[in-house]
Amino acid sequence: MVEVRNLDQKRVLDISEDRKEVVIRKKGCETIIRAQKDGTLAVLHRWIATPA
Repeated sequence: MVEVRNLDQKRVLDISEDRKEVVIRKKGCETIIRAQKDGTLAVLHRWIATPA
């Protein structure tokens, strides 16, 4: 994964090496956006387990 940072140098998302997947993590939630073979985008939202 390649980190993408904004102008404040804060990490905003990660892009997969094959550039077909973007992962956004914020406040315990992860959003994964994938490019499908048919040209559409698949969006998945899931909670991230936080370490105790």
